[in-house]
Amino acid sequence: MKLKYVPFSMRGSYIAVSHATKDIWGKKLPEKGEGVYLRYLSGRSSINPNLFKIEISQDFSEDFHPHLLRLKSKNVVVEMVFESPECLRIRGHGSVEISNAQKGCIFLKRNKKSFVVNFPLSGIDMTLDILNGDHVLKHEWNGMESSCRLKFKGNFEIALCETGYTTRKDFENALEDAKRNFEEFLDPFGNADGTFEDAVYLLWSSLVKPRENLKREAVLMSKNWMNSVWSWDHAFNALALFPYHPRLAIDQFLLMFDYQKEDGRIPDFVNDFMAYWNFVKPPIHGWVLRNLLSSSELDIETLSEFYDVIGRWTIWWLEKMDYDKDGIPQYNHGNDSGWDNSTVFLKPPPIESPDLSAFLIVQMDSLISLAKNVGKPSDEWERRKEDLLKKMLPHFLNGGKLVPVRSSTHEVVNSKSLLPYMSLIASDYMPEEIVKNMMKDLEMFETNYGLSTEMPSSNLYNPDGYWRGPIWAPVTLIAHDFLRKSGHEEFAERLRKNFIRMVEKEGFAENFDALDGKGRRDRAHTWTASVYLILRR
Repeated sequence: MKLKYVPFSMRGSYIAVSHATKDIWGKKLPEKGEGVYLRYLSGRSSINPNLFKIEISQDFSEDFHPHLLRLKSKNVVVEMVFESPECLRIRGHGSVEISNAQKGCIFLKRNKKSFVVNFPLSGIDMTLDILNGDHVLKHEWNGMESSCRLKFKGNFEIALCETGYTTRKDFENALEDAKRNFEEFLDPFGNADGTFEDAVYLLWSSLVKPRENLKREAVLMSKNWMNSVWSWDHAFNALALFPYHPRLAIDQFLLMFDYQKEDGRIPDFVNDFMAYWNFVKPPIHGWVLRNLLSSSELDIETLSEFYDVIGRWTIWWLEKMDYDKDGIPQYNHGNDSGWDNSTVFLKPPPIESPDLSAFLIVQMDSLISLAKNVGKPSDEWERRKEDLLKKMLPHFLNGGKLVPVRSSTHEVVNSKSLLPYMSLIASDYMPEEIVKNMMKDLEMFETNYGLSTEMPSSNLYNPDGYWRGPIWAPVTLIAHDFLRKSGHEEFAERLRKNFIRMVEKEGFAENFDALDGKGRRDRAHTWTASVYLILRR
C-alpha cells in the first residue's frame, strides 16, 4: 500500500491521513499543494476536508502497516497510530512542522501545550496537545481567521483529537490496541499467506461509526474522496463481508433501507450528515440477496426485514418509474443505472434499458423465495414477474438481441455500451438464440484485462471515460456470475483471473483502463476490494 493511493485510518474513524500528490489528486490537490495531510471525512466536510498539513522532507519513504504509519527522510522519523477513532497520535524526531491546511480556521490557545483549532468549512474542531518536546509557535490573526504553524525539532509527541475526546493511552499501548483491532477483523478471512490483508485493510479502515444521520456502522466507498455510501456499492461490500462478519454484512445491506420512503424509494447516497435523493441506483439487491441466501441460513426476523424493504423497493420501480405505463420500468438518468455517462443515455431520458427489467425479474425471484421462507404468499410476485417477463422480450428485441429504447416513443437507442448486456443476469428466462447472440457480442467487449464498458471499437470509447470504456469491479462480478451460471465457465474463469491479476498489480482502483489495465481515479475504492475478495475466494 502507498499513502498517495490509500489513506491511513482505522475502523470507526472519520479521520484519515493522506499523501496528496498532483499525479493522483489532480484538481483535488489541497490549496497548500503536495504533502501529507490530516483529513476529516464527515459529510459535513465536503467543502474542505483537509485540516492539517504535516510537513517533512518531500522525499520521504514510508512504512505503511494497518496499525502504524512510519515516514522517514534524512534525519527525520515520524510515526502515527490511532489511539481511538477520534484521536491520532504522532511522535518522532527531527524537523517537522504542522500547520492549518485551509483558510477560515480559528486557532485558540488553552495553555502552553494545548490548543483548539476550529475548522468551520469542515464542521469540526480539533484539539492539538503537545505531550512531549519543544516547539515554536507562529500564529497570525486578521480579525476573522487564523493561520498557525507549529515547528518541532528533536524528539516530540502530539495528539490530534476531536474536541471532547479525553482518554489517553501511551503510544505503545495505542499501537498494540490498534494492531489487535485489525487482526481480530482480519482473522476470519483465513489470511495465513497475507493474500487478503490489503483488501481487508481497505474495508476495515473505511468503516465509520454510526452518528447523526448514519444509523449503522458503515463502509464508506472510500476515505479518499467518495466518503459516503451509495445505494448499490453498499450491497457489494455486504456480499464480500458476509462469510466472515455476517452481522456487519447485514448492516451494510440494510443501511440504505434505513432511509426508505413510504413509497419504497431509497436515496442515491447517504453519509453522517445527509441523504441525497436526486437520483437512485439500480435494483441489484435481489441478485445480491440470492447470493447471500445460497451461502448461509438467516434468521426469520432478518429474512422478514429483507422481504419488506426489497418488496417495497421493487414496487417503487415497477409503479413509479414507468411514466408511459407500458409495464416496462425506466431510468430517468444515467446516474440511476449506476453507469452515469454510459452512451445508452446519449438520447434524452427516460430510457428503458433491458438490464433494469432483468434486475427486477431476478429481484422478484428472490422475493418469491423469501415469501416462502417467512410464510407469506408469493402469488403477487409470481404474477408481477410473469407480467414483466411477458412484456420484456418483445419490447427490447431488435436484431436478435435486447437493446435499450426511449420511453414513450420506443425509439431504439444505438449504443455500443456493455450496459444492456447486463440483462443476461436473467438469461434463464430468455430464448437460447437471444442468449447466444448476446454472448457472441459480449466477446467484442473483452480485452486482456476484462470487459470494457464501451466496445473498444466504438468511436465514443474513452480509456479514461468513466462508463465509456474502463473496466469496473461490479460489472466484472455480475458478468462472472451470469457467465458461470449459463455454462460459459471458461469465459467466466478468464474474467476472474484477469481481474485478480490486474488488481494485484494496480490496487483497488475505482476503475481500470480496459486496454492496458492501469488503475484510474480513486485508488482506494471499497467495492473493488470487495469484488477482489469474492473472486479470490
